[in-house]
Amino acid sequence: MDQTELFGLFQRTGAVREGHFRLSSGRHSSRYFQMALLLQYPDLAAKVAAALGEKCAHLDAAVVAGPALGGIILAQEVGRAMGTRAIFGERQDGAMTLRRGFSVAPGEKILLVEDVVTTGGSVRELQKTIE
Repeated sequence: MDQTELFGLFQRTGAVREGHFRLSSGRHSSRYFQMALLLQYPDLAAKVAAALGEKCAHLDAAVVAGPALGGIILAQEVGRAMGTRAIFGERQDGAMTLRRGFSVAPGEKILLVEDVVTTGGSVRELQKTIE
C-alpha cells in the first residue's frame, strides 16, 4: 500500500479532519487523522495493518504491543498480519502497566504501535514499562 492509497482510505472513512485542532500534547494542527474512524471498519483495519506488518517484517518482532485505548486494535491487527502475539499496556493509578497476565520474556523483540502519535508519550511510557 502506498501513501496515496492510504490517504484515500483516510479520506473515504472521514478520518482526515481539517480545521484547527488543539492536540492532547498542547500543540496546534490544521489537520488531524482520527484513526478510530478508519479502524471501525475491520476489513480496512486489516488492510492497513497488513501493510504496516509487511513494512515491519524485517524487525522479526515476537510481540506487537500498543498503549490502550487507541493502540489496542492496531496492535491486534498488526499482530495478526505478522503472525505474532498482540498485547497492550494500560494505565493503572496513572502509570502505564502490563496487566491481564501480559508479559514479555527477556530478549523478546517487541514492535510498538499506536493509532495517533503527537508527542509519542504513551509509546515511550509503554516502552519503559516493557523494558
